[in-house]
Amino acid sequence: MSQRDLTLKPATVIGRNTLWCLLQTYLDEIAPSYNLARQADVYPYPWFNAYFENAADRHPFLIETEPGQPAGLILVEDCSTRDTQANHRLAEFFVMPSFRGQGLAQRAATEVFTLLPGAWELDYSRRYKPAIALWESLLARHIIRSENLGIDET
Repeated sequence: MSQRDLTLKPATVIGRNTLWCLLQTYLDEIAPSYNLARQADVYPYPWFNAYFENAADRHPFLIETEPGQPAGLILVEDCSTRDTQANHRLAEFFVMPSFRGQGLAQRAATEVFTLLPGAWELDYSRRYKPAIALWESLLARHIIRSENLGIDET
């Protein structure tokens, strides 16, 4: 299979609804692993508005394979206000299932690490199997601190 084109597009107010829909799809997928529950037919994400109100320390991205064709999302927080050696924290990362297995996630992660240089922090769960291979392949090259969340080993 040939590689799809990839664009990492900063999500502005214009892309906010698309980002919210992708985030809900992602949260629905991981809900069983993290015991998430819907409230009023949506998964709460209390930090969502901060990605648009505090643009200086949060970076929302849409992963697109062609203009207007969303394939996923990346949410990044700057760590300047936290007690860590990392510059950035990968808060959320999602590639829609129909785009998986094509190297898109690996390329999108590498691109965001290049766009926002510095040391990165990542928390991930071994309970959520689809992400393990991706993050373990990228850890040595980009991540200074990763934590296997305590909820994992059950």
